[in-house]
Amino acid sequence: MHIVPVWIAASPNAPAVHYILVREDLPDGMAIVAAVHAAGESSPGFLPLDTFAVVLSVPDEAALMRWHERPEPHVLIREPDAPWDNQAMAIGFVPGPRARFRFLSQLPLYARVVQSIGQRRVVGDEDVGSNPAPGSTCAASSKAERSP
Repeated sequence: MHIVPVWIAASPNAPAVHYILVREDLPDGMAIVAAVHAAGESSPGFLPLDTFAVVLSVPDEAALMRWHERPEPHVLIREPDAPWDNQAMAIGFVPGPRARFRFLSQLPLYARVVQSIGQRRVVGDEDVGSNPAPGSTCAASSKAERSP
């Protein structure tokens, strides 16, 4: 599937948002890897510099798979290697205007990693927003399944 950059239609005053869902039951390192893969695989590339990246959490694989059933364009990341054996790990939604993602509003921010490295504050989505430097690439070893 070719990902069409639907966020381009957003107004200049409404930056794009790139939402990633990660399982809360994963070890920290695997959760980070899954989030990176989901972001890389779901991005059309060359996002505007003011794009926000927001990582949300779901409790487990069953919850993640319920979100995978949604019709919004996204990529499901699976980890083929043991001990995960093709489990679903994360979802990356194709970036777009924040209003397009209201359906995600009940999910909490993924904060476990931030708390586990000794920081006292939880980063809110108003603080979050990062892009790879121009020309950056992301090599993926996990399997990605694209949704329409």
